[in-house]
Amino acid sequence: MGPDEGSANGDEPPKKRRRGPHACATCRQRKVKCDGNQPCRNCKNSDTDCLYGTEPITKGKSDAILETVLRLEDRLSYLTAQLSAHPGLSPLPIESVTATSPQTVTTDRQPSSVTGARQLVHGTRHRRNESLDNAVLSARHTSTTESVLAWPFFDVFPGLRTHYQQIFTIEQQRRRYPSRPAQPPPSLKPNEVNAAVQAFQATINFSYPTVTTNQLADVEHRVLERQIDDSIETSLALIVMALGCASQVVDGLANTGATFSEDSQVQRSQVLAHTYFELYLQGLSGVHLEVSTTATQCLFFTALFFAYLQRPLQAHSYVCMTATKCRTLLAYTSADTGIDTECLRRVFWSCFILESDYIAELAALPQTGVSDMESSVPYPAYYQTSEDETERDQSSLYFLACVSMRRLLNRVHDLLYAPDTGVAFDDARFPHVVTELDHQLEEWRTCLPPVFQFSIDTTPASSQRGGFLRQRYLTCRAVIYRPYLNQVLSRTSTGEALTAQMLDKSEICLTMCLLHILNLKAFSQTVLIDTWICSLSMASTMLLLLAASRISALKQRLDPQALDAGKHLARLIEPWTHVHGSAVSPSVRQSLRMIGDVDALLHAEYGGIDAKLDARVQGLV
Repeated sequence: MGPDEGSANGDEPPKKRRRGPHACATCRQRKVKCDGNQPCRNCKNSDTDCLYGTEPITKGKSDAILETVLRLEDRLSYLTAQLSAHPGLSPLPIESVTATSPQTVTTDRQPSSVTGARQLVHGTRHRRNESLDNAVLSARHTSTTESVLAWPFFDVFPGLRTHYQQIFTIEQQRRRYPSRPAQPPPSLKPNEVNAAVQAFQATINFSYPTVTTNQLADVEHRVLERQIDDSIETSLALIVMALGCASQVVDGLANTGATFSEDSQVQRSQVLAHTYFELYLQGLSGVHLEVSTTATQCLFFTALFFAYLQRPLQAHSYVCMTATKCRTLLAYTSADTGIDTECLRRVFWSCFILESDYIAELAALPQTGVSDMESSVPYPAYYQTSEDETERDQSSLYFLACVSMRRLLNRVHDLLYAPDTGVAFDDARFPHVVTELDHQLEEWRTCLPPVFQFSIDTTPASSQRGGFLRQRYLTCRAVIYRPYLNQVLSRTSTGEALTAQMLDKSEICLTMCLLHILNLKAFSQTVLIDTWICSLSMASTMLLLLAASRISALKQRLDPQALDAGKHLARLIEPWTHVHGSAVSPSVRQSLRMIGDVDALLHAEYGGIDAKLDARVQGLV
């Protein structure tokens, strides 16, 4: 290999061209020659941070996920195209899709790096119809908790609906987050500031890896110096500290099991989280007015803090604001501008996950348009979110696994439960779709790295992240097989015969539902960000178990542990409602009440409660 032309200043001897781990991260991402200087010529000319010393994620670590994602997208796009083109026909079986789909990726196209995989994904997308490729969650889809409660099968329990209020209404009527008089910034010791930043790193920046190590170092410096000015960097420092203290609260709950009233350190972290958030709110107008990558990060973290407060409407509003600013910057930013672009892409995918989670339960919420363009945005690449190489790589892989699962969930909801085109209630069409979707889900699971793998039972996962991904998997599989349960319920109400296949497939749905409940733990990501979503999901899952308990052919297939489900959920979720130390979400409270009501009805179905004597049951029938 010949030498490069020389260094930037022309005085130093020329260096050999560097590749792979010896090129800086920006040159690797742009796939251009790096001269190996610090900073290199390319980064100096573009005024970009020049980072060295990290080996790119290898094929064995990341391409397996990316290649599987690509295969899933090809097959699902083909399935969607078939259903759209032939609404009166059943789609082809899996073997036909694999063998004949013109979009299927052939085995001779093997990317050799994470960048190569991303290019392959991106290139294949452009050869397809992007309207089919985008994983859009249909507006007013019919798989929300409120949709399940409206099933005619629950007409026999009018009290469940009488006591129920629309989620949007009760959240809209809440008192707004209280504003308090301005306070001076807290005076913390260096080890306390570092502990809060490390808690942010372990919880928020692992699940949504969007902040660099340089930014985190600046956060610590500003907080220790108590630099409270109107700069966007100060705003980022304050919201990071607010979320870091909130993460400490959640970690205290997960690691010690103590209640919030018992642990003085947890109480102090609660107070500090609110103090830093209130300081941040004083400069929020500047965040809104600035159009920059850092402002976009701040808006996203505002959404996460409102998620911590279990205020879904405010969290969704800030996801929308983040997405708008993010899309604007991506639209007017070259694809080769380095570190800022990678940050924006990661924020984009974070918005995609969070928005989809909220629309999964509040289907009429306006959408940001992120889902409409996500097929044109590359997946995450190299980004210096941690000095620890293993942590950084695992975080990127975990984030990619979450993104790909959310895309699959959206496709499942759309193919089965879209209001006009969903096939869930079409007995002739849904079985093939269910089989194919289940196959895609298993492909996703088998390509997970060992650290995130899990078994399909109640055996503890090898890591908290694996446990969280198992919850996503169980949710997805239950939703995939729910059409069979719908079919059994419908046929039972009309007196039609049930086949062994209908009952077997319904049992899969019910088993996934029960495992979803029994495997729920105080995962940091669940408690900090997803308590509201989790409470609603568990309420609808309990409704499905109740429906099955009233059909003898399904009741005998239900595991007896179904009678422990309600108490297990109440014991877990009730403490989470107080994690933030402020007003309890009315919709979370309502979900807990519904879980208790359904639990009482379940026990009545199994004879554990005398329905004629139990006042709670009598109020529901």
